[in-house]
Amino acid sequence: MKYFFARFYDSLKDFPGVQRRLPGYGAIMQLPLLVNQTVKDLAESLGVPHSEIAMILVNSKEVDFDYIIKDKDFVSFFPDFKTFDISGVTKINIEKPKEFKFILDVHLGKLAKYLR
Repeated sequence: MKYFFARFYDSLKDFPGVQRRLPGYGAIMQLPLLVNQTVKDLAESLGVPHSEIAMILVNSKEVDFDYIIKDKDFVSFFPDFKTFDISGVTKINIEKPKEFKFILDVHLGKLAKYLR
């Protein structure tokens, strides 16, 4: 039987689909190889939204979401890095907001009034 290995780093391993498959926290998963399965298909089949993934390495080389997994590949998924910019090295297009804003609606305003 053909198989490959996958590892999810940091916050990506907290998704329930990943946690169910892990033999231990932060462990490497050995998974059966499906025909024409892309790394994006793998992530989403385990409940990890592709928008949460900032970088994917296969056998220590960076790939994009369209990479088709091969027998005995080692696939690593990384979330967005908050402390440094990887936009120059990643093949995945990550659009970060220029500034963060807090948005509230009238319901939250009413709740705040009740809490006073």
